[in-house]
Amino acid sequence: MWIELLGTRPAHRGRGAASALVAAGLSRYREAGYQRAALGVDAANPTGALRIYERLGFRTERTATTWACEVPPG
Repeated sequence: MWIELLGTRPAHRGRGAASALVAAGLSRYREAGYQRAALGVDAANPTGALRIYERLGFRTERTATTWACEVPPG
């Protein structure tokens, strides 16, 4: 099961909300019979998201690079 989007407003970070939400989701997945969950995260994320996911049992499975560019005006 894929965890799509999760974020915490800066003023509310550090209170355990993200951990609680992910843990609750994992519990529901388990109850529904899923044995695996995955998510994507920016490895350079300065908010501490990686530590949260690692504490909850997530491990890096693969990495990716996203390329982007500005579209030049017509």
